[in-house]
Amino acid sequence: MENALQQKWNSIAAFGVSTIVRLWPEETKDWARAFAAELPEIEGFSESVRWLLGGVMLLTRERFRHFLKSLGRPAGLGATDPLGAVIKSSRRVPRTPRVVTAMLLGASLAILLHPEVRTSVRAVAVRESWNPEAWSTFHDLQRKAAETGDARLLALLSLLNHNNSDRARLGSEAIAKDPSFIWLAYRYFYPADSPDERTQLHQAASERNKSLQEWDPDNAVPRLFAAELLFEDIVAASPKVSSFHFLHPHELNALEKTAAANSEWLATMDGAFRAPQYDTYASRRLELVRNIASQYHINDPDVTGYVVAGGPLPQFSNVLTYAHILLYRNSPAGNGASDASAAADAWKVLHFAQRMQLRGRTRIEDIIAIEIAQQACERLQPLLEKTGQRDQAALINLELERSNVALERIKSRNQSWSFSPTNGNLAWTGLTIHIAAYAALASLAASLAALALFARTARSTNKYRGFFPVLCSLVVDIAPPLLLLTCVVLFVAYHPYARTYQSYFQAQDPSLTTESMEELAAAAVAPYMFPQILALQPVDFAYLGWLSLTVALSMLAVFLMYRMWWPRRTM
Repeated sequence: MENALQQKWNSIAAFGVSTIVRLWPEETKDWARAFAAELPEIEGFSESVRWLLGGVMLLTRERFRHFLKSLGRPAGLGATDPLGAVIKSSRRVPRTPRVVTAMLLGASLAILLHPEVRTSVRAVAVRESWNPEAWSTFHDLQRKAAETGDARLLALLSLLNHNNSDRARLGSEAIAKDPSFIWLAYRYFYPADSPDERTQLHQAASERNKSLQEWDPDNAVPRLFAAELLFEDIVAASPKVSSFHFLHPHELNALEKTAAANSEWLATMDGAFRAPQYDTYASRRLELVRNIASQYHINDPDVTGYVVAGGPLPQFSNVLTYAHILLYRNSPAGNGASDASAAADAWKVLHFAQRMQLRGRTRIEDIIAIEIAQQACERLQPLLEKTGQRDQAALINLELERSNVALERIKSRNQSWSFSPTNGNLAWTGLTIHIAAYAALASLAASLAALALFARTARSTNKYRGFFPVLCSLVVDIAPPLLLLTCVVLFVAYHPYARTYQSYFQAQDPSLTTESMEELAAAAVAPYMFPQILALQPVDFAYLGWLSLTVALSMLAVFLMYRMWWPRRTM
């Protein structure tokens, strides 16, 4: 029995020795063979166990030494490969030490895992900025809403949903749980395609809007919404004439004459223009996003950008049509009574425009309000001069000058697509993010593929010959530094916008001016801005082809610069 156990242990020990020899680094394999040759001389079970444990410790030490020495050699070159001989006998071999390659890849991956960079890469890779139902955040909100039944989650899902019936259902559920969400009734639906669907939506919207007007009676916006539902029917029954009719400011076109004959629409618009408040509930929508981000830790710039940039606004053609009717329905005024009526209408338009400009939260509201105010001032000033009210006429002239200056500033700001945190160009930032993101992904994939090829052919004697090994040797040297460069560019390009975005959510009482809202929207959608500005979505193939060519040429330029620099470095 004892001999049988001894024989079995001898076979186990022999297997352990052969394994140690097999795993021993090639450059010191003679030590392993000498270690194995001592096996027959070992007597006793305890001695052989200690001998094997010592062999494992020696193997561990040698493998560690081998690893440290290999870090200083390029990828694909073993410890026994003579670097000089390999270089002379091969078309090309990698030159960058493994430790440098590992450091470059590690630093690049650390940057790519940063939340800001991940947001940029995701935006570039997906490029579906206006389809919330495809976002993972949308599904997270759905899951949280099903678990908690929180009215705030239902309200946000209502704002993000594209389907009119789902928007209405979710909004109704949120209002039923918390009546303060009645503001969700404002322009809750997307335009309908067919007349029958439009009629049904208008009826449902009118009923919801009545509750909104009762809840917020001093706000002009719900009244404008009620008038818009009537105005759409007026437009559908009128000739195709634009209501933006400031090219001929002293005349009413056919649409405006038809609208002026609709007493219900005129009364509703009169109530809207006389209302003391103007609120599109933009601040409530943003506060909703802030609350959800704070409690549920769901903070997605795509959601914020969609809520800010895609928030409902008044139908400006409706507003411009009514303003034009008020200003020129009595033109030309021929007597004192008509002059007084025309002046009263002009004052009404001016006061509404001032409220809209003061309390609006978007640049387009500023532009529309200023244009309306300009038309009101131009109409009002001669009427005041005619009636001898020279002081008020002078004030109106100053208001007209102020409006002109404000409009020029807005147009200049829009042309540059800049915003205050960076004073940079938003379109160029989006372009930079796109190119850097694609270059980073391409460089990462090329680096991993090249390293995988060298790892697979590590024991091949012809591993440095052929087209692909030569190409991979170039990639191993060039792709990791290019990857790190593109990752740094990606981080630097988006970081100012991300910082602006995060500062809004970290502030106790953030500013909600037009400028701050514009900055927040720009910060949230910066990675998408380049394709959206140039309207490239219908020609994705051309855009991706151009972008791929740009990235390829950039990598070629880096390669050529590297080839010019490397010989000088090695001379």
